[in-house]
Formats: sequence, structure tokens, C-alpha cells
Amino acid sequence: TRVDSDCVEALVVLKEAYLNNLWPKED
Repeated sequence: TRVDSDCVEALVVLKEAYLNNLWPKED
């Protein structure tokens, strides 16, 4: 459903941010 898709997308964004905080990328 659309709600599930939105939840999954939100979780992915949060995961990305969480991982970035654990391992900050230095460009």
C-alpha cells in the first residue's frame, strides 16, 4: 500500500542518516 511505501522510504532515510552519523564521510 501507499502507506507501507511511505514508511519504508522513511525508514531508509533514517537508516542512511544513522549510518552517516556512525561513519561520517569526509570528502
